[in-house]
Amino acid sequence: AEDALERAPLEEYERQPLVNALHLKFPDLRQEEERPLYALAGSIEARRAELKELLEVEIPANRKAIEEAREMGDLRENFEYKSARQRHEYLSARATALDRDLGRARPLDLATVDPTEARIGCRVRLAADGEERSVTILGPWESDPDAGIVSYESELGKRLVGRAPGEEVEIEGRAFEIVGIE
Repeated sequence: AEDALERAPLEEYERQPLVNALHLKFPDLRQEEERPLYALAGSIEARRAELKELLEVEIPANRKAIEEAREMGDLRENFEYKSARQRHEYLSARATALDRDLGRARPLDLATVDPTEARIGCRVRLAADGEERSVTILGPWESDPDAGIVSYESELGKRLVGRAPGEEVEIEGRAFEIVGIE
């Protein structure tokens, strides 16, 4: 059905609602493109350690807290039980998200980054009106805007990636020229 819709002589505004309805009816048809998550090796290891801590220490300890709270009696008015259940939901969601992100994580090798244009792993020097800024483009796990490190998924990161020295980029309403890439 989806292939037939793609071949049908329809305008995009007519086709898209039909494809969306088809995906709602049959969610397995939806092919979500899994984008890699680029990160430094240290960040990936830190996330693995966090996931291991969650799975081996925090979640079992929380299960024990749930059991202890359950033994206290009436679950409808048992604050400890409700609190432990909420904590369990949070820990489970965090573990699932970490596992999903680690499955698509790809380590950055900074030694192989080509500095002919702004890419993930580059430091970009920008200049405007005598002011010079330096911005490093890394993954979302390393992002620290106060330290000049932006994620490639951020608005600024998207503007910079793929640009070469000499090109201009608008930042905060000002035009900055890329003067160097390292």
